[in-house]
Formats: sequence, C-alpha cells, structure tokens
Amino acid sequence: MSTSTRPPVTVNDIRYRWPLRPVVVVCIDGGDPRYLQRFLADGHLPHFRRFIAEGFAGVADGSMPSFTCPNNMSMITGTPTAKHGISGNFYLDTTTWQPVVMTGPELLRGDTILARFAAAGARVVSITAKDKLRRQLAKGLDVGRGGHVSFSTEHADRCTLADNGIENVPEWLGLPKPGMYSMELSLFVLEAGLKLLRERRPDLLFLSLTDWVQHKWSPEEADALRFYEQLDRVFGLLAAEDITLALTADHGMSDKSNAAGEPNVIWLQDTLDPRSSAPARRSSSARSPTPSSRTTARWAASCACGRAAA
Repeated sequence: MSTSTRPPVTVNDIRYRWPLRPVVVVCIDGGDPRYLQRFLADGHLPHFRRFIAEGFAGVADGSMPSFTCPNNMSMITGTPTAKHGISGNFYLDTTTWQPVVMTGPELLRGDTILARFAAAGARVVSITAKDKLRRQLAKGLDVGRGGHVSFSTEHADRCTLADNGIENVPEWLGLPKPGMYSMELSLFVLEAGLKLLRERRPDLLFLSLTDWVQHKWSPEEADALRFYEQLDRVFGLLAAEDITLALTADHGMSDKSNAAGEPNVIWLQDTLDPRSSAPARRSSSARSPTPSSRTTARWAASCACGRAAA
C-alpha cells in the first residue's frame, strides 16, 4: 500500500495523515528566537535563511511550564501538559520532600505519535542527547521489532539491538561519544539521524538536542554562533534528502542572575502574602516535614531554564 492510500493514524483523539516522505522533527533545546534573529541579521546560517524564505517560520507559545520534559512530551503526543501529565522536569514527592525527575514512561499519559505510527507499520527513529528523555519518548515502542531505533548520545556506547535497535553506535557513526557538557552531544544526535535517514529511510524521525550551549553562551558570544553554524550545516544536509523537515524548540532562555551576578529569584511567599487576608505561617512543628515556602520557591527556581552567571 502506498503512503498516499494508507489510512490516517489516530493518536490521542487527533488524526494524522500518513507522511508522503520521511518527516524529521528536530527539537533545538533552548532554541530561543534571539539566537536566530542575531545570527541571521549578521548574515550567517544560509540554510536557516532559505527555510524561512521558502517554508514556514514563526514564533509559537510552548507548553507550560516552559521546561524540556513537558514540551518534548507535548510534541511527541500532540497534547498539552494537562493531558499528557508531565507537568515539569521534576515533581515534588510530598512524603520525602525531595524532587523526583519526571522521565519515567509510566508517568506519561496517552500514546506517543511514534508508537502509534509504528503500530500502523511505520518505521520510526528517536534519538536524544541525554538519556532522561529516551525511555519516555519510546513508550509503547517495540524497538526489538520493525526496524525501529531509540537511543541517546549519552549512552551511545551501551546500545543493544534488543533495547535500542542499534549497537556499536560510535563505531558505526565514526565519531567518539562526546562528553555530557559539550556542543558535540547535540551534533552527534544530528549526525546519527542523518546517517540513519540515508541508510534506512525511516518514516518518522524525532531528534532532541540539549541546551548546554544556550545555558553557557548568549547570542552575542562567538561559541554560540559556532554551534548554530554547525546546526545549519547538518540541517542543510538533512533537507537535501527529500524529507519534510520541522525545526522547533522546547523553551526559550532567560538569565537566572541579575547584572551583579546574583540569583534572580522571586520569592513566592513574598508575592502571595500581600494578596491574602491570612498570610501562611511557616510551621516549626517537629512533626511536620512541610518545607517553608521559601525553601519550595528556592527549589522551583533552581529548576528554571536560563543562563546562570559564570
């Protein structure tokens, strides 16, 4: 059956038509529009410029909260945070008052687009920079069958056919596994996606990068430009493979420090107390493990996306 005659695939009550050519979606983690605006204005990024001129480009509102996990899950399920249930990078366990990372597949409500298309006969690929997203993105995906691939750069040297659909990834790609804190962690994802596209031509590819560069460098810094020039290069190679290419981001970036280098924190209790006729009291009871509002706010602020002062 040709792709043009295949029936639509329904995922979480949304109907998706079968792709006429491979669809490659790249999540540029931390891809704040200011980076593109700056580099395009300076005459860089020729492929980005062509995509904007010949395709569609715009600034969209992401899911809230504006963190990596909620927005990646919104992309892969086609649903908002309130429906898929991943409401942050972490949730607060009220029995221990410790943050717990929200990356377990069991926490994700509903199906992923990848899994539903795979069940309908599509071949799918999911590659992430960090392993924290990999298992959740692969929920319901039988990687051991159908030629599907799911792995992270972080664990590229541990891949097996049974768990990831591929093995010996650094040797296969001809690149060493990068360090966790490097721009190469993201570039490895793109190079692997490009090679899989050429060798296996899957129907759907989801490639999720890391925002290490944007956390470290502002749009005005040379290393940020160097990273985006590398992205632009690989995106040009991907687009030359007769695909539908979608480039998006999970959140923007904002400084977590003020001009003096001090943490830019808004204390929730200081904001809420003036609006309440009965300000909350902080318990001093030894029986209650409930943290003060300032402690909770401090933990929440530490999870926010942005650049900290060096």
